[in-house]
Amino acid sequence: MTNLEMLEGIDADLLQTYDTRVPRYTSYPTAPQWDAAFTESDYRDHLGALPPNSRLSLYVHLPFCLERCTFCGCNVVISKRRSISDDYLDSIEQEADLLRAAIPAGVEIAQLHWGGGTPNYLPPNEMRRLHAVITDRFPIAEHAEIALELDPRHLTDAQIATLAELGFNRASLGVQDTSERVQQAVNRIQPSECVQRSIDGLRAAGFNGINVDLIYGLPHQTLESWGRTLDEMVDFKPDRVAMYGFAFLPEKLRQQVKLDSDTLPDTRARFELFLAGLRWFTEHGYSHIGMDHFATPTDELSTALREHSLRRNFMGYTTLAGTEGVCLGTSAIAQLSRCFAQSDKHLASYRRSVAAGRLPIDRGMTLSRDDEIRSAVIHELMCFSALDTSRIEARFDGLDFTAYFADECAQLKPLERDGLLHHDGPVIRTSKLGQILLRNIASVFDAYLGKKSPGGASTVYSRTV
Repeated sequence: MTNLEMLEGIDADLLQTYDTRVPRYTSYPTAPQWDAAFTESDYRDHLGALPPNSRLSLYVHLPFCLERCTFCGCNVVISKRRSISDDYLDSIEQEADLLRAAIPAGVEIAQLHWGGGTPNYLPPNEMRRLHAVITDRFPIAEHAEIALELDPRHLTDAQIATLAELGFNRASLGVQDTSERVQQAVNRIQPSECVQRSIDGLRAAGFNGINVDLIYGLPHQTLESWGRTLDEMVDFKPDRVAMYGFAFLPEKLRQQVKLDSDTLPDTRARFELFLAGLRWFTEHGYSHIGMDHFATPTDELSTALREHSLRRNFMGYTTLAGTEGVCLGTSAIAQLSRCFAQSDKHLASYRRSVAAGRLPIDRGMTLSRDDEIRSAVIHELMCFSALDTSRIEARFDGLDFTAYFADECAQLKPLERDGLLHHDGPVIRTSKLGQILLRNIASVFDAYLGKKSPGGASTVYSRTV
C-alpha cells in the first residue's frame, strides 16, 4: 500500500482528533507571546550587536489593496486614493535611515522581499523610488534573492519591465482557486487567462522563479472544482507552490463574517482536498518540501531540503541559512537570532513614530535559553520532518535532550501509537501523515501553547487539517 493510499484510508475519528488549532511555527515563540515590554531600545541593542558584515534578509511591507478579499488575514489598508502609497514611501525612507544608523557597517542584503497587501499597487515610478531607498542604504549581495508578491489582476507590462530592470528574480502570485463560484464567494474575481498572462510576462522578462499560492477549504470548493484548479498548474508551471488550508477566523477577521460557514468543506472534505493536491503535485514531479509546500526538483528549496540547509521564517521556507531578518513598514516583523520585533500595525501611528525619529516597534521578545532550545527543535521538525536529538545536544552545550524534554517525550507516545512518528534512539522521524500534521508534532514542544497571551486575551490559530 502506498503512502497516499494509507492517507486516504485514515480513520475519521483520528483525523478529527488531530484537526486542532495550533500555530504555523514560522517563529518560536509565536507572535501572540510578544509584548510591549520589548521596546525600541531593546531592538536597537539587538541591531547594534549584529556582527559586522552580516548578511541580512530585508522584508518591506506594502499594505495597500484596492479591495479586500474576504479570505485574507493580512494586515492591509484598502484605498483607491493612489497618493497614499507615495506618502507611505516618505515614512519608509525615514525608517530606512533609522534602521541604517542602528546597524553596524558592512552589512549586505542577501534576500529582499516586498510583501503586502499588494506590492504592485505601486506604479513603476514608486517601485523605482522604493528600490532606491533600499539600495542607497544597503548594498545588495551578488546572487541575492529579490522577490515580491503580486496580484495578477493589477499587474501591468510596465510594472513587469520595471521590476526586471530593478533586478527582481522571483515572484509569488496569489491564485488561491480558479473556480469562478469560489472566486465570487471570496471577492476575488481572477480569470485564469489573467494569471497566465502575468506568468508569461514575468518569464519573458527574466524571472527565474515563479511561486503560486493556492488555498484549500474555501467556500463552495469541491473535489471536482479543485481538480480543475490543480490541472491548470500544467499551464502555469510554477517553480514553487504553497497550498495553504483556509484559516476561517471570523472572531478575529471581521471581513470573514460575510462568509457563510455552511458553504465551507468539513474536516474530511478539507483533508481530501489536501490529498488531491498532494497527489497531483507529487505525480507531476514536485518535491514535497514540508507540510503544504512543493517545489520542482531543480528549485533551490528542493536542493536545500536534500542538503539539510532548509530554513523557515516569516516569508516561509527559505534557502538562506545564517541571515538575520530586518524589516521596514507597518506591521513588519524582524527576526534576529536572539529576538523578534514587530512594527506598529496602524498606519497613522507608524508614520508618527518614524517622523519623530523612532523605530516604530510596537512589541517583541528577547529569547531565553529555553526559547532558543525549543525554537531549534521546532525548526528541525518543521524543515526536515525529523529530529536528530544529538544535533540539538551538540548545539546547546550541556543539554541532555531526554532529560530536558522528558514530559514532551511522554506526550509524543500517543502520536507514535497513532502513526504520526517513530521515535528510535536519538531520532524522531515522522510518517507521511506526520509530515502533513507537522504542526501537531511541533506543538508538543511549545511551552506557551494553551496559556494566555501577555495581553491577557486567548489566541485562536488556524486548523491543522
